[in-house]
Amino acid sequence: MKKIIALILALVFVFMIASCGEEQETPNNQSTQSSNTNTPNQPDDNDEPVTPPDDDTPLGPEQGDNVVDDTRPTVKDVLGEALDVFTAADTFGNEGKISSYTDYTNIDVSSLEGGRQYEIKNGGIFRVTGKTSNGQIYINLKNDAPVTSVILLLDGVDITYAGSAPAIYAEDCSSVTIILAEGSSNYVSDSYANGENGAIRIRSSNLTLGGKGKLTVKGNAKHGIACTKNIIVNGGSYDITSVRHGIYGKLGITVNGGKYKINSAGSGLKSGDDEVGSEVEGSIVINSCSAVIKSSTNGINSYGTVEISNGRIEVKSDGKAINATKNITLNGGTMIFSTAEDAIKSDADVIIQGSANVKVETNGNGIESVNVSISTTGVVYIQTYPIFEEDINGEYKLENGEYVLIDGNGDVFERYSLVECKGIEADEKISISGGTVGIDTYEDALNATTIDLSKGNVVIATQKDGMDASDTATVRGTVNVNIIDSEKGIKATNTVALNEGSTTIVADTDAIKADIVNVVKGKHILFEKVEYVTSFTIRGGTFISVSTTNNPLSVMAAIPNAYGVVNNKELCVSGQFITFMMGGITETVTLPKSFAEKMCVLYAVEAQGECKLIIGNNVKTEILTQGKFYQ
Repeated sequence: MKKIIALILALVFVFMIASCGEEQETPNNQSTQSSNTNTPNQPDDNDEPVTPPDDDTPLGPEQGDNVVDDTRPTVKDVLGEALDVFTAADTFGNEGKISSYTDYTNIDVSSLEGGRQYEIKNGGIFRVTGKTSNGQIYINLKNDAPVTSVILLLDGVDITYAGSAPAIYAEDCSSVTIILAEGSSNYVSDSYANGENGAIRIRSSNLTLGGKGKLTVKGNAKHGIACTKNIIVNGGSYDITSVRHGIYGKLGITVNGGKYKINSAGSGLKSGDDEVGSEVEGSIVINSCSAVIKSSTNGINSYGTVEISNGRIEVKSDGKAINATKNITLNGGTMIFSTAEDAIKSDADVIIQGSANVKVETNGNGIESVNVSISTTGVVYIQTYPIFEEDINGEYKLENGEYVLIDGNGDVFERYSLVECKGIEADEKISISGGTVGIDTYEDALNATTIDLSKGNVVIATQKDGMDASDTATVRGTVNVNIIDSEKGIKATNTVALNEGSTTIVADTDAIKADIVNVVKGKHILFEKVEYVTSFTIRGGTFISVSTTNNPLSVMAAIPNAYGVVNNKELCVSGQFITFMMGGITETVTLPKSFAEKMCVLYAVEAQGECKLIIGNNVKTEILTQGKFYQ
């Protein structure tokens, strides 16, 4: 397989305080007034500063410097130390308290060669030791048994059964508990001829596992550990290899502790049954654990719900990391997922809250569901890559929204449609109200009917659109949105509302595209134009738009405005800083990209005074046209 990994170029913006100018009527076609170029020895009469007002503000290039657009950082660079949470030491999985058992029946499986079976007919505690290459523990309690619960204390047992049934098999009892004796290593394996669903198979009762020993399970026929009811794991260390699911609890799986290494051709953890006509709803609950799951289908798979509250879980899957028909709720813990399909997929909602940390690298969508809600105090990082079969005819590249195969002569050999490779895709709503969220993706970063961002720090880089809403996209509250590279920054069929918060958008075509664009409050800096149909209204806040067209000149504004056009290509280059000054208030930004022949600027803030634009270090000063503009 050959992965195409794009270099996403980005920008670090230095925000300062807002500024603006006096309100007066000005025609839309009025040209920009400009002063002469400054030199270090000849400051202009207005005594403009020769450097940005803050010593920490990075200086841009002098006029004539050779500046290129390939030095911007990636999403990982912007997030920086926030991503260290995914490399922190694993402190989970050491749970597993065991009771002290002194009264038990000894079972030495060494005597079970030749396919012999040890049958447990009454409940009680059984200590199992020894080694056999063809023996079985069979639990079959009669209805008149005085005790119907069985506890197996595995204390250094090595049992393989070559017959057509599980190595440990329970058919009729009220409950089965398997305890791993402290410090013990235990091994259980079935044969390819096993007609039941698991090397360890419990029917008609719940299964509880725990202890402080180790259990290695090899499921050669189907699952590793399987139960027709619920499985509860309270501790222990498990190494499971299976040709189907690693652990299968039909009604549910609850993990309260332990360490897990699962390598399965099916799902790592599986609950529920999706057989048409006989569906059974299951659930998977993880309260704490340390788990590494490698799966050929789905890492965690529930025909029902999934809930994770703590622990460290790593999944590498040829399918999905988490798949559920109902809600997926991530309350806490650290999750690291690498998948070939959608990493987190729910037919209902995905909820990331509490202190959950989630890292996704996928060839599909990062998250896909009906609704997605992120309110964690932790970090959510999603990176997507499209994937193709290796082709000896050339190299895959992204070109105008399509993937093309380029041959050795640089010509297009074949074209492909863009694969599903979005950051977060929701049928209805995406809501982000907390946490640090980084999305580095080939398709839309956020795609839904409604997108609502109200709190947290959101950093986006994408080959397509940063936010794509089929209805409305809203930025409000205290959220900080930094779209460092995109085709379109924020796109909505109906309305884009910047009601509060702060946004920085670097786009190739439109920074914002919608039918209606409303700016109410906050600080919003755009590098490319606003494309609208019905109206574009600025009612408050700080709004700076830098683009290559005159689009900002047709804006409706209820606050003082200033606009101008810089017709000097050498000044409109990546890395150049621009200082806006109005009424004693100053704002400094750095250009993340070059702006061809000219750079058109719209600057609107809630302040009074003459608006001036200082470009670079002693390079050029513009006195921008002021006024209130109407369509």
